[in-house]
Amino acid sequence: MTVMEKRKVRIVEGVAAKATAVEAEAATSVQVSIIESDALLEIECLHREGLLLDVMQMLREVRIEVIGVQSSLNNGVFLAELRAKVKEHANGKKVSIVEVKKALNRIIPHAVH
Repeated sequence: MTVMEKRKVRIVEGVAAKATAVEAEAATSVQVSIIESDALLEIECLHREGLLLDVMQMLREVRIEVIGVQSSLNNGVFLAELRAKVKEHANGKKVSIVEVKKALNRIIPHAVH
């Protein structure tokens, strides 16, 4: 390997490391959409042990039944898409998007800048 080739490898590795660190710092996103009884929740945040379980338990508490989950973990960043059914409370009301987002934001880790 020539000196020039080594320099190129070093530059590429340095860029990848910086991108990963920036990605982990800036990766907190919570998207919630509810149409009638169907809900879609998309979460991107820093990973912590037991996070998916905490999210699912919180959703159950607000009467949202999760029917499908796709999740992944990449370089410390947790990504999840949850499909769910929104059930009525005893008073006939359903949880709002704002209420779900507030509850999720209380339990997901946020990057400290």
